[in-house]
Amino acid sequence: MDTGAIVISVLSLVGAVAAALFTGYITYAADERKRRQEIRAQVQKYSDPLLISAYDLQERLMDLLGGDIGKWERQNPNGAENLDMFTCYLFAQFLAWTYILKIKAQYLAFSEDKSTSELRAILYKISDELSTARYPENGREFRLWPGHQLGIAEMMVADDKANEEYARPLGWYQFKKKYNGDEELQKYFNWMRKSVTHVLDAQYRKTDVPDQRIRRLQHFLIDLIVILDPTGRTQADRPFEKCGSATECDCASPHCNGTGLVIKRAHRARRARPQHPAKDVKREFEPQRAI
Repeated sequence: MDTGAIVISVLSLVGAVAAALFTGYITYAADERKRRQEIRAQVQKYSDPLLISAYDLQERLMDLLGGDIGKWERQNPNGAENLDMFTCYLFAQFLAWTYILKIKAQYLAFSEDKSTSELRAILYKISDELSTARYPENGREFRLWPGHQLGIAEMMVADDKANEEYARPLGWYQFKKKYNGDEELQKYFNWMRKSVTHVLDAQYRKTDVPDQRIRRLQHFLIDLIVILDPTGRTQADRPFEKCGSATECDCASPHCNGTGLVIKRAHRARRARPQHPAKDVKREFEPQRAI
């Protein structure tokens, strides 16, 4: 074979490989673009119910912090149920919508989208705030362990065979029926129901109110509402405001002071990420610092 034929053969081979690589890249890029469009569609689809759920929950926390509903409602059987059981339902509904959004949107897995990154970050802060044990006695109330948050969310998703395309949480009546017949669900909410009583008792006795966690949660829920509704449509229809700040709060408000919490949350987030096996072996013998 002469030199010219060899050169032609090599060029043909290179061209074929380049064409295959280019075709593969185009296919991958198209598939990736389609995947991101589908995720955005799911985020958009479930953002409104999550927005309404966040609004309802922050409004309930505001009511508990204000102390305006406690005295009369505790003297009335229906009011007492509204105070503790319906508060549990509002938490459960919010956790369920959050869970549904994460599942449907593949755990919000495209960080280059700014709005989705902000959404993922605030949902992490809310979950972390619910579960953390870093606070002293005035912040222990309303704690939900991570496994309990997930268990509540999973049990709250309705099994709707007639409308499988659209996931939704259980309604209030369905929640009450399930709660009364499910000891596991009762266990998950036992501390939360006691927490409502502790907060209202402290307000009535004018002692130190254990409300630090729910003050931060109310602020984070407002931040979530702003992310989900940047146009302010919700605020125009149903005005809201942030409650008085906790001692430390790392929400988006410039009036809150939470530098220490920012560092602690970042540390917890780093510890939660998968690490290189070699690093894991080394850290096995290092003492764990409590936060």
